[in-house]
Amino acid sequence: MTKSILMLISMGFLILITLVACNREQSQSKSSTTTGNEKVSAQNTEASTEKAATDERHVKGAELPKLVTIGEGGGFSGAVTSFITQRNGTVTRHNTYNNSKVLLHNLELDVLNQLYDDLAELDLPNAKFSYPGNMYKFITMEMEDGTKHSVKWGNPSKMPPAKYMNFYSKYMGIFNTPVEK
Repeated sequence: MTKSILMLISMGFLILITLVACNREQSQSKSSTTTGNEKVSAQNTEASTEKAATDERHVKGAELPKLVTIGEGGGFSGAVTSFITQRNGTVTRHNTYNNSKVLLHNLELDVLNQLYDDLAELDLPNAKFSYPGNMYKFITMEMEDGTKHSVKWGNPSKMPPAKYMNFYSKYMGIFNTPVEK
């Protein structure tokens, strides 16, 4: 519990620092956001990731996960559709059925900060909920060292806690909707 409190305090401090930097940057110039549903090659993904990583809007911090992934899969095909958000707010949709990767957009800083706040409430490092069914949904966070923490559900006899379903629904809607500017 102490570890969770320290993590929340650290995240709050990092968010505060980021907001100050963001306000300063917004007063100097208006940032542009990448939008669109174009298919992204590995080379383009790396280029946009490098560009976004240098953008001062992104949230910094060792305690934040490197990647946050939500998705669903299973069934006859076994295909998985996942939405992967990087620390810099870049959202990419991956589909294993047709092996596609599509860069959707970059999350605004306030949405990215809310994502990390909501993710902290899930306490995935201490979660012990893995009951996938034939069709399943999941939330995963991957840390910088490669450690993954996740929850999975889909087994009709094991209902997940509401906090997992609420997080999933909220961010599936946000990730799957390109931002128009």
